[in-house]
Amino acid sequence: FTLRNGHANDTLLGGGGLVFSNCSPILDNCRITQNIGGYDYGVGALLWNSNAIIRNSSIDGNVLLTHGSVGYKGIGIAVVNGSSPTFDNVSISNNQYEGGIIKGVGLCVESNCHVEITNSRINGNTASCGYDVYGVGVYLGNNSTMSMDNCVIEENSSLQEARHQGGIALFGTSVELSNTSIA
Repeated sequence: FTLRNGHANDTLLGGGGLVFSNCSPILDNCRITQNIGGYDYGVGALLWNSNAIIRNSSIDGNVLLTHGSVGYKGIGIAVVNGSSPTFDNVSISNNQYEGGIIKGVGLCVESNCHVEITNSRINGNTASCGYDVYGVGVYLGNNSTMSMDNCVIEENSSLQEARHQGGIALFGTSVELSNTSIA
């Protein structure tokens, strides 16, 4: 299925496309695209204490335009609060952020989470802001871990001069990469 044109209310936690909270769903052959808004976490998708399995899917073209300096997290997808999802053959691409501080335009993982990603791409995500950009492709922080096998993280960019930008940003975490390229 395709989940498109969702709009999160600015007073909610996030999840313009979907929110998985305290559950373990399986998504197969889905597209989460062209969702807008979101307050704090995940414009495309928010996984809050969720052990979701997402495979053969894309999370793309989600947008957050804001002019505040509040820190936003994971425009494509945010994985937070003890979540342990698995992604296989997932594309997280062309998500866009314009505003203040951002952690992971494509993917943000924080707050005691563990993520396993295989056969996936995180590419073409962009940030346009005048503040701090922590990992345009991926942000991993706050006692979280991630393993990636046979993945590509490329062409994620900040359109303006910003601190801490890059394909992947790690803060107080550990990551295991195997057959994975970051460019």
